[in-house]
Amino acid sequence: MTVDKAVKRDIDNKYKDVSPDHLISIGESIYPNAKGFDLATPKTFETTNGIFKFTTDYYFSHGDSLVKVTLYQWDKVKSVDGKKKFQKKFNQLRKSLTDNLGEPKETNIEQKNFNDETFRDGIKWTGKVNAYLFMFGNDRTQYRQIRLAIYGE
Repeated sequence: MTVDKAVKRDIDNKYKDVSPDHLISIGESIYPNAKGFDLATPKTFETTNGIFKFTTDYYFSHGDSLVKVTLYQWDKVKSVDGKKKFQKKFNQLRKSLTDNLGEPKETNIEQKNFNDETFRDGIKWTGKVNAYLFMFGNDRTQYRQIRLAIYGE
């Protein structure tokens, strides 16, 4: 899909364009970029629905404007205690990805090992379509964030 098509879809859905005016890279642990694409400044959109602020970043190549990776992010809206809702969303995403992509190739669930520290639960699917679902959290501060990167190469 071209970045123009992705942008049109988000604008049609009334998402707010919050694209940065400077290059923001994506880490190799999220997107390995094995073919070394020259990625442009991502196009970024956000919306708020219920307890989540939902952001989508489209990382695309300079040359052909094809989206190489889409990064979705769910953050907590202020003053909402969403620990259970974040866990439910994480579990729903995990199930949907497993239903569509098969069993994950790598699973690392840390949250049961951390009481007062920030944890990172991560699950990876590899194949024709690759996905990396991860959640950061801290039970003491009630912090939660979910990210999902989807790409194919």
